[in-house]
Formats: sequence, C-alpha cells, structure tokens
Amino acid sequence: MIASEVRRTTDQWNPLKIAFERPHEADFPAALMALGWRDRAKVLRDLWRFVVLYKEFKWGRQMLRVAMQRPLIGGYSMQRWL
Repeated sequence: MIASEVRRTTDQWNPLKIAFERPHEADFPAALMALGWRDRAKVLRDLWRFVVLYKEFKWGRQMLRVAMQRPLIGGYSMQRWL
C-alpha cells in the first residue's frame, strides 16, 4: 500500500507527467494552451528559472533521471523509498 501511494505522489510531482499527462486534478497543458503566447512564454521562463535554482545542489540530473524512469521502465526505483 505504501509503494502505490509513493508512486502516485511521485507521479504528481514528475515534471514530465505534469507537462504531458494529468497526474492530478490540475490540467497544466490545457491551462497553458488557454494563455496567450506572451503569457505562455512567461510561464515557461518562470519554470526554467525554478529548475535552475536546483543547479547549485546538482539536483537537475537526478530530477530528470527519476522523471524519465516512469515512461521508460514503467515505474520508479523503490530502493530509495525503503
């Protein structure tokens, strides 16, 4: 039961799932497309600035690796959860 809850929660924070699917109630792609071009650019710029904040901690590669695990291997490594 814990593994399924961790998987669901991780999906909700997975940037690839947020960008291309609907891991929770918010529909990011639809909301983004409802904006004008200028506002879309601002949102994407702000997202980029948010990701760059993690550069100092060298978390970017880790975040990308974990985000890519779900579509490529169908799940996340449970090694870190246990």
